Amino acid sequence: MKLAKVKVEYTCGLTLIDRVTIDLESGDVYLPPRLTGLLDLMQKIECSPAFSLEHRGAVVPVQARSDGTFTADLSARPAPGMRGLLRELAYPTKEQRHQQGRYIHTLSAASAGGAAAAFHAAVAQGWQGLFLPIALLVWAVILWYAGLMCFDGE
Repeated sequence: MKLAKVKVEYTCGLTLIDRVTIDLESGDVYLPPRLTGLLDLMQKIECSPAFSLEHRGAVVPVQARSDGTFTADLSARPAPGMRGLLRELAYPTKEQRHQQGRYIHTLSAASAGGAAAAFHAAVAQGWQGLFLPIALLVWAVILWYAGLMCFDGE
């Protein structure tokens, strides 16, 4: 038995996120009573939801059985080697996106500091020496905006 995060999405826009217990051997998903009550209530007024489970960094669909229980196929493993690494980079989790945003903001601040230092060194060189400080300042703004986009409204 293990805890996992489950996401239930309805077409009306309602999204329910809760923790469930999963049996790793059989793939059975045991819902808490509060989630079962909400699912029963929503079944009367809304069509079937998209039901997914996050297991080992992968999103696994959850199927409803005819007896009212739920199951998930947990046999799928994350891709090994380079494919797994590229997948993690292409689809980061919320926490990873936040860490990447903080790192990019740090690079932005370093670029702005470098622009200030390069400007003071370039004053004696004339207009040709101003290219580096201006380029670093442009990169500082671009990196600041990229870091902001990593938070994606969260």
